Amino acid sequence: MQTDKNQLETKLQELRQSTSEHVQELKKTLVNLRAQQTSYISFFTYSLNITHHLQSDNICLASYHIQNTGDYPITNPEITLKLTEDSPFFLYGKYVNPGSPVPPKLKDGWERLNDPTNKKEFRLKPIGNTVIQPGETITFTNFQITWHPAEDYSASVTGWTVSDQTPGGQAALNAINISGALSIESKEEYYE
Repeated sequence: MQTDKNQLETKLQELRQSTSEHVQELKKTLVNLRAQQTSYISFFTYSLNITHHLQSDNICLASYHIQNTGDYPITNPEITLKLTEDSPFFLYGKYVNPGSPVPPKLKDGWERLNDPTNKKEFRLKPIGNTVIQPGETITFTNFQITWHPAEDYSASVTGWTVSDQTPGGQAALNAINISGALSIESKEEYYE
């Protein structure tokens, strides 16, 4: 009976050792998989020039950045900038429409992928830059958002980034949110 008990304890010890080795191997595999994942962040930087005069346009000068924070390249990045549907905003930037020839001076430009008549959504891909190396950042620079404050307004610009590695995409860390209200005196002055 003692030998049966010893054999059972020995088998249990072997099983514990084997389980411990398998758990350690799984942990190493998970660490390696996490290290190989593509990682990036995307975000807006912007500044505003807002007038409180009804005959003047307001402007937001903005850039959208994609920064590769991982250890592997990001390939074929695309961005989507979306303006609130009922917003008074208009977006202008350094991009060409689908099928348009690319001017040589547009070396850091972007190509629009969706219908140019859509004034509220802009799907863009960089021209000539299809890879973001680890530690690098690419930017859709100095696009302008303008609006005329004839009425109270509240609107947003949101961003979304996709790539070969993240086909489901990832939202930008921030959005551009702008709102304003006209005083009664300003409204009366505007409608006179």
